Amino acid sequence: MVLLTNRVTYSAGNFFTAMLQAIPKVTVMGDITGGGGGVPLGWELPNGWFFNYSNSITYMPDGFIIEDGIPPDIKIDIADEDRLKGADTILEEALKHFTLLGFVKLFIVIVSHSLSYEHFVNVLSSLPG
Repeated sequence: MVLLTNRVTYSAGNFFTAMLQAIPKVTVMGDITGGGGGVPLGWELPNGWFFNYSNSITYMPDGFIIEDGIPPDIKIDIADEDRLKGADTILEEALKHFTLLGFVKLFIVIVSHSLSYEHFVNVLSSLPG
Protein backbone atom coordinates (compact mmCIF):
# COMPACT_ATOMS: atom_id res chain seq x y z
CA MET A 1 0.00 0.00 0.00
CA VAL A 2 1.22 3.48 -0.79
CA LEU A 3 0.13 6.51 1.21
CA LEU A 4 0.80 9.93 -0.31
CA THR A 5 1.24 12.86 2.06
CA ASN A 6 2.34 16.46 2.20
CA ARG A 7 2.05 19.47 4.52
CA VAL A 8 -1.72 19.64 3.91
CA THR A 9 -2.11 16.22 5.55
CA TYR A 10 -2.86 17.18 9.14
CA SER A 11 -5.04 16.37 12.15
CA ALA A 12 -6.95 13.13 11.44
CA GLY A 13 -4.91 12.68 8.23
CA ASN A 14 -1.73 12.94 10.29
CA PHE A 15 -3.07 10.41 12.81
CA PHE A 16 -4.11 8.07 9.97
CA THR A 17 -0.62 8.37 8.42
CA ALA A 18 1.01 7.47 11.75
CA MET A 19 -1.16 4.39 12.17
CA LEU A 20 -0.59 3.16 8.60
CA GLN A 21 3.15 3.82 8.66
CA ALA A 22 3.40 1.41 11.61
CA ILE A 23 2.09 -1.42 9.40
CA PRO A 24 4.64 -3.48 7.42
CA LYS A 25 4.38 -3.16 3.63
CA VAL A 26 2.92 0.37 3.81
CA THR A 27 5.13 2.99 2.18
CA VAL A 28 4.56 6.69 2.87
CA MET A 29 5.70 8.89 -0.01
CA GLY A 30 5.69 12.66 -0.41
CA ASP A 31 6.48 15.38 2.10
CA ILE A 32 6.29 15.55 5.88
CA THR A 33 2.73 15.82 7.13
CA GLY A 34 1.33 19.01 8.63
CA GLY A 35 1.12 17.61 12.14
CA GLY A 36 -1.60 17.44 14.74
CA GLY A 37 -3.49 14.37 15.78
CA GLY A 38 -4.36 15.10 19.37
CA VAL A 39 -7.93 15.75 20.46
CA PRO A 40 -8.71 19.30 19.27
CA LEU A 41 -9.97 21.95 21.66
CA GLY A 42 -11.23 25.30 20.48
CA TRP A 43 -12.18 28.66 21.87
CA GLU A 44 -13.88 31.78 20.66
CA LEU A 45 -12.00 34.99 21.33
CA PRO A 46 -13.81 38.18 22.40
CA ASN A 47 -13.41 39.59 18.86
CA GLY A 48 -15.33 36.62 17.40
CA TRP A 49 -12.31 34.71 16.05
CA PHE A 50 -12.12 30.95 16.66
CA PHE A 51 -8.99 28.90 17.15
CA ASN A 52 -8.27 25.22 17.67
CA TYR A 53 -5.24 23.45 19.08
CA SER A 54 -4.29 19.91 19.98
CA ASN A 55 -5.44 19.24 23.52
CA SER A 56 -3.38 16.06 23.82
CA ILE A 57 -0.13 14.66 22.49
CA THR A 58 -0.12 11.53 20.34
CA TYR A 59 2.83 9.17 20.83
CA MET A 60 3.72 6.25 18.60
CA PRO A 61 4.68 2.95 20.31
CA ASP A 62 8.37 3.85 19.80
CA GLY A 63 7.89 7.19 21.59
CA PHE A 64 7.77 9.36 18.45
CA ILE A 65 5.43 12.36 18.89
CA ILE A 66 3.36 13.02 15.75
CA GLU A 67 2.26 16.58 16.62
CA ASP A 68 4.96 18.22 14.46
CA GLY A 69 4.42 15.98 11.44
CA ILE A 70 5.45 12.56 10.19
CA PRO A 71 8.35 12.22 7.76
CA PRO A 72 7.68 10.05 4.71
CA ASP A 73 9.59 6.86 3.98
CA ILE A 74 10.41 8.27 0.53
CA LYS A 75 10.67 12.08 0.27
CA ILE A 76 9.29 13.73 -2.88
CA ASP A 77 8.96 17.47 -3.37
CA ILE A 78 6.56 19.32 -5.63
CA ALA A 79 8.41 22.10 -7.42
CA ASP A 80 6.63 25.46 -7.63
CA GLU A 81 6.67 25.32 -11.44
CA ASP A 82 4.98 21.89 -11.36
CA ARG A 83 2.36 23.15 -8.92
CA LEU A 84 1.63 26.11 -11.21
CA LYS A 85 1.17 23.70 -14.15
CA GLY A 86 -1.23 21.58 -12.07
CA ALA A 87 1.18 18.63 -12.03
CA ASP A 88 1.25 16.34 -9.00
CA THR A 89 4.89 15.32 -8.73
CA ILE A 90 4.24 13.17 -5.65
CA LEU A 91 1.65 11.03 -7.44
CA GLU A 92 3.70 10.81 -10.64
CA GLU A 93 6.91 9.82 -8.82
CA ALA A 94 5.05 7.25 -6.72
CA LEU A 95 3.60 5.65 -9.83
CA LYS A 96 7.02 5.62 -11.55
CA HIS A 97 8.71 4.14 -8.49
CA PHE A 98 6.27 1.29 -8.06
CA THR A 99 5.88 0.65 -11.79
CA LEU A 100 9.65 0.13 -11.98
CA LEU A 101 9.36 -2.35 -9.11
CA GLY A 102 6.44 -4.10 -10.80
CA PHE A 103 3.97 -3.29 -8.01
CA VAL A 104 1.20 -1.49 -9.89
CA LYS A 105 -1.10 -4.47 -10.02
CA LEU A 106 -2.84 -3.19 -6.89
CA PHE A 107 -2.05 0.41 -6.06
CA ILE A 108 -3.88 2.13 -3.24
CA VAL A 109 -3.48 5.87 -2.98
CA ILE A 110 -4.69 8.03 -0.16
CA VAL A 111 -4.42 11.62 -1.31
CA SER A 112 -5.00 14.44 1.10
CA HIS A 113 -3.46 17.25 -0.87
CA SER A 114 -4.97 19.23 -3.70
CA LEU A 115 -5.19 16.89 -6.68
CA SER A 116 -7.79 17.16 -9.35
CA TYR A 117 -9.74 14.05 -10.27
CA GLU A 118 -8.94 14.67 -13.94
CA HIS A 119 -5.19 14.76 -13.27
CA PHE A 120 -5.42 11.56 -11.24
CA VAL A 121 -7.28 9.78 -14.06
CA ASN A 122 -4.78 11.08 -16.66
CA VAL A 123 -1.79 9.85 -14.68
CA LEU A 124 -3.35 6.44 -14.05
CA SER A 125 -4.37 6.02 -17.68
CA SER A 126 -0.79 6.70 -18.79
CA LEU A 127 0.44 3.58 -16.96
CA PRO A 128 1.42 0.61 -19.09
CA GLY A 129 -0.92 -2.36 -19.15
